[in-house]
Amino acid sequence: MNFVLKGTIFVASFVVAAAGIKSYVDHSVRVVCRRFELELRNLQSDKKTFSEIYRTHSSWGTPEHLSGLGSAKRYTMPCIEYVQKFIDTNKLQTIYDFGCGSYEWMQHVSVPKNVQYYGVDVVESVIQENKRKYEKDNIHFVCIDSTDDFLKCSGDLLIVKDVFECWNIERMQYFFQHVLPNFKYAIMVDYCDPKGRNNSPNSPTGPVSSKDVEAAPFNLKCKESRLYEINFNEKGRKWKTSKKIALWENPNCVRPQSNVTDSNNGSNKSEKNG
Repeated sequence: MNFVLKGTIFVASFVVAAAGIKSYVDHSVRVVCRRFELELRNLQSDKKTFSEIYRTHSSWGTPEHLSGLGSAKRYTMPCIEYVQKFIDTNKLQTIYDFGCGSYEWMQHVSVPKNVQYYGVDVVESVIQENKRKYEKDNIHFVCIDSTDDFLKCSGDLLIVKDVFECWNIERMQYFFQHVLPNFKYAIMVDYCDPKGRNNSPNSPTGPVSSKDVEAAPFNLKCKESRLYEINFNEKGRKWKTSKKIALWENPNCVRPQSNVTDSNNGSNKSEKNG
């Protein structure tokens, strides 16, 4: 009897150990593949990288949420309410939404008819679909080839949501140096670790990497900022994460003439801002 019991315990232990080893190996393989994917993105242009992501729904997108669950209305209400209040309480002429994606969350923000909104992205298929569904007299969508195409754009409000998580430190610094000064205000939203584990200098380009624009090495002096928690609950999986909304106000309000070109049709969108 003791022999049978010992044998049963041995077999059970072996099965548990084997399952543990398999789980560890599977996790290790996923980590390696993930790192390879992120490093590959470093070698590709944003246009190629994100066009592929939207086409295959890899990394974050699904057929129902092309820009990922983080853009679904039920998970973006704090952001929607914040942007809406800011638009309603400030005199704006132009809004630029850099990295607008599939316009999933921003469509729930009411933009006054006298305010021109420009949704800008590098994915041609997404921009064309946005034009088909949402474009009207004051709502425009523009496809660019790279961030450099955006350097001459200017306006009253710049919205940047879930973009910095996909960039490394150097790219963010370049953006803050060359793009931010062209706007009067900027509302920036991204994943942020409330425990301060953000802005890793070793994080490769690619989601998801927690960023905090107010922390080193950026140290942006924002007018205000706030954290909000997201409780994801999808298909039996539950997890929590935090995002930060940061409002930046240009101390100089230097806004040259805006000029953005749609790389797909060559049309120019231009505004002079007083």
